[in-house]
Amino acid sequence: PPKDYVLFVGRLIKRKGAGWFAKEVLPLLPKNFKMTVVGRAIDPTELKAIQGNPRIDYKGIVMNNDLKLLRRSALVVLMPNIPLRSFDIEGFGLTAIEAAAHGSIMLASNIEGIRDAVFDNQTGFLLPPRKPKIWAKKIMEIHGWHIRRREQFIKKSQKIVKKEFSWNKVAKNTLNAYEINIKK
Repeated sequence: PPKDYVLFVGRLIKRKGAGWFAKEVLPLLPKNFKMTVVGRAIDPTELKAIQGNPRIDYKGIVMNNDLKLLRRSALVVLMPNIPLRSFDIEGFGLTAIEAAAHGSIMLASNIEGIRDAVFDNQTGFLLPPRKPKIWAKKIMEIHGWHIRRREQFIKKSQKIVKKEFSWNKVAKNTLNAYEINIKK
């Protein structure tokens, strides 16, 4: 069974949302819930938002096998990205695909390129950005799942990711995209 922690994996920059989650969502969860953060600290204000909080374990950069274990053990993996008024937008959410492939349940903001990587209610859940009560409610809902339901969701999610994001399919889609553009 999963442990009572949520996992954030990504660069510590504002639009990735770790600081927002720590400030807005974590306090809405039961006191025994923790947040584990993995990734390079780039923005000092984001690092400050998570450091010093006894409910947050900042691990920095971890090796792949350790990351797989963290993903499998977490209640959910988070992509709480927040839209910013700038040209810096979220690209394709590779972290979401990796999380599903490694046996995690993904909660991600329903924005920009993340929508292409998370199949809502199938490989994870797309949630509205900057809505802390909705995020907390979904986490508690998943916390209440029976272990069989969790295992079934993860198994189905892994099957979808394997089918939709295999290297063969990605390569074919990439070649098709180039062929379409060349013919124009």
